[in-house]
Amino acid sequence: DSQGPDSPPPPGALVLMCGLPAAGKSTLSAALLRDGAKELLPRLAPFGVSAVRVFWLSFDDVLGNLAAACGHTGYSPELWHQARDSVLRSVRHHFGVACGDGPPPAPLAQLGESGGGSGSSGGAPASGGDSFDVVLLDDNMHYRSMRRVYHRLARDGRLGCCTLCLPLPLAEALRRNAARQESARVADATVSHMAEVLQWPDPARHPWECSTISLPSASSSGAGA
Repeated sequence: DSQGPDSPPPPGALVLMCGLPAAGKSTLSAALLRDGAKELLPRLAPFGVSAVRVFWLSFDDVLGNLAAACGHTGYSPELWHQARDSVLRSVRHHFGVACGDGPPPAPLAQLGESGGGSGSSGGAPASGGDSFDVVLLDDNMHYRSMRRVYHRLARDGRLGCCTLCLPLPLAEALRRNAARQESARVADATVSHMAEVLQWPDPARHPWECSTISLPSASSSGAGA
């Protein structure tokens, strides 16, 4: 909001989802993927933005695809870390932030879904100036350290960054989780443990978390992801 019409806009923004399984994170992400670009473009046009693209990266889907490619069933800490590293490297590469050694990261549109003013190809890095890319990171983000790595990425890439919190009572999260298809269900013990250790953003103690929005109403209706 502090930028004027003559200020160069950032190349994009990161949106971190934070909440228990079944809180509605994927439902909200799908709505933002569908409507986000057309809602944002009129607000960003005064800053010289002529196109908005939205990318939705589900950490569960990335992990599931990786496990399927490896023929692996069940939980694997190694694959879990590999999936998270894959998402982080791809986001860094997309915005031109150094991502270290290793094979070229996958384009964002290959890891998840995309849409908006530039169509659905979405493979090229953001060019800045007339294009604004929003990356929705659909994960529980229950530890502060999980969010901190993306806030640092946003700092290094001169990006916007905010956290959307979807608070939900544990009992309701367990009820919704039980109503899911078996393939999408999370073990009750895992949901309960996550509720115990979840570190909600605390801007008073951690000022870098000041861009936080809590959406209890968004998590109070319907079964979510």
